[in-house]
Amino acid sequence: MTIAISIPVHEKQYVVIDQIKNIRKYVPNSVIIIHISAEFTDYSVLADYIYAEDRVYLNPERLSSRWGRIVDAHISNYKYIKSIEAFDYFMLHASNDMYILPGVENYITEYDAGFHIHKIYKPSRWWPGAYALEDPVLKETIEMISAESVVATQVEGSYYKNELFGVIVAIIEKAREQVAQRHIPKWSKDYTREEVYFSTIAYKLLQKNENARIGYPTTYSEVHDFDRMLWRRQYITWGIYHRLGLEQFINRAYYEQYEKNYTRRLENDNPAALTVGKVEKILSNPASFLRKHSYLNDSVTKYRLYGDKVFSVKRVPRRINDPLRRFINSL
Repeated sequence: MTIAISIPVHEKQYVVIDQIKNIRKYVPNSVIIIHISAEFTDYSVLADYIYAEDRVYLNPERLSSRWGRIVDAHISNYKYIKSIEAFDYFMLHASNDMYILPGVENYITEYDAGFHIHKIYKPSRWWPGAYALEDPVLKETIEMISAESVVATQVEGSYYKNELFGVIVAIIEKAREQVAQRHIPKWSKDYTREEVYFSTIAYKLLQKNENARIGYPTTYSEVHDFDRMLWRRQYITWGIYHRLGLEQFINRAYYEQYEKNYTRRLENDNPAALTVGKVEKILSNPASFLRKHSYLNDSVTKYRLYGDKVFSVKRVPRRINDPLRRFINSL
């Protein structure tokens, strides 16, 4: 069984080399496909390393993979790797996650796909949800496949059977084509499209198959711990604005900017960040750790984040000598 691992990168070529080595250690049968962002200029050492490695590929297409555009890098990676390699699953990662345990190759064979089933309704405290509900391409997609709702997921450690992801890509491209043909004005709001496009389509397609099994992402992400903390602190302001109908009096853009500014201030001193201690707890007693971290509530929907195992972690700082990175490499 072979996993094709897709990684868009935009900086720190030595960190990316370190990540490739990490994947080779823990997912030895994988095929790795690297997409270098159009904005990334100094990557010659990385390119030389990739060309010398077996079953590690550099995607010749270079798209912008700045925040909000990563969905296209993963689609490009899928189409390129499918043209040159055989594989069973397509798994998505980022350049700031790392594996800490072996076994993911056997684990995911129990499932047709693995992603969060975070159904997005209005209002949701996951702020990209509001943009997703307005996205013309996603609206077209939902109509095409008769989906009941948008389904969001984290990207890192999410995975899809090869054939399933091929259908997902075809549907996205068809929806984009139809939106363009209707001359709908270009919708330029950026949000994490990769967190809704793939999972929304996969959820609807797999619902049609009574034998299909949906798992969960295999990467623990401290982002959810941060969201949990942030949403608790924003409970009063969010409730006042959305539940008391202040949208009629205060422009939503002003409120969203307030939320983003507050989030940035909290991120500067992030008490939920991934630490050596957290990784040690995952390694020593994963069941106990995951019981405390496996659910999130956006005030509209409670959803599950992880199954009974995780194999990789996020966010590992993109610094080659960072203590957390050095600890993981010492395992």
